Amino acid sequence: MDVENINTLSELSSTQTTVFYPGFDIDVHPVSFSVEGRGFKINAAQLMSHSEFFRNMLNEAQRNGPLGSPGEGSAHSPIVVEGCTKDQFTSFMLWLNHSAWDASGISDAQGYLDILHVAHMWEIKSAFGFAIKELSSDKLPKALRPAHKIYLARRYGIVEWIPIPVRILLRTPLDCYTEEDHKHLGFSTVNLLAIAKEKIANIRRQLAHHTPYPSLRALEKAPHCSHQATCKKAWVDCWEKELSRQIHHPSEHFPLSRSIDTLRGMKHSGMHAECKKFVLNWMEKTCVGHTKEDRFIREVITAVEQEEYIRMF
Repeated sequence: MDVENINTLSELSSTQTTVFYPGFDIDVHPVSFSVEGRGFKINAAQLMSHSEFFRNMLNEAQRNGPLGSPGEGSAHSPIVVEGCTKDQFTSFMLWLNHSAWDASGISDAQGYLDILHVAHMWEIKSAFGFAIKELSSDKLPKALRPAHKIYLARRYGIVEWIPIPVRILLRTPLDCYTEEDHKHLGFSTVNLLAIAKEKIANIRRQLAHHTPYPSLRALEKAPHCSHQATCKKAWVDCWEKELSRQIHHPSEHFPLSRSIDTLRGMKHSGMHAECKKFVLNWMEKTCVGHTKEDRFIREVITAVEQEEYIRMF
């Protein structure tokens, strides 16, 4: 190839514009932050890909000159971050710069709580979801206490974290609540749970001590049985000796919503199968005692979510 052709190719190549693959046409610029006097220099494009807040802010900064040059976001004039500590920001940076094939560098709940805080502050959904997932994992060396999860749920709007902790706290004796639990819950919530626990205890006592059975009028629709008195006695005996004990068990919690399924699986010696089936169907359609507890607990959960305690009682 002669010199003239080489020069022509060189001119053509210099005028051609490179067509980038979608998603890989990203300008790489450093951006510097200052948190509690400590500097953090990171890839602006990486941060902008996760956060609309930073995308808007850094794009505005770029209009005034390239990031990394004298001006906001440069090493000489870093963006000052308020609302979090340098440790919290460090945990967030570990997440941001984490490679899938490397360990994240975060080994305890506090690190994920740090990420949760910074992600919520800057509306970084991917980091927020990551922190929630890790804090909900059974792999954590030490799980968050229920009261702490309720506190976090309210602070960061994680509604799905409230139901299970509320149910656990309703089954936990008040004298087992720690000082930290009281601090996380606040007086109003502790008071709500205390009153709710009393009401639930009454609901459970009523069902345990008052065996439901169809009235004579209701029994008119039952299959013909010449031993109704015997069947009723078998039902009452099984209730008082078996189900009532499970309801009152001191350590193994028995949800009242499981009453019908539990009764269905019990052996009612001396009771005809058709009579038992009729009573179970009657109880399922007519009685409300076995559903009161769960309905009330759901009301308590809603009250804790919305912090509407005055309306509860």
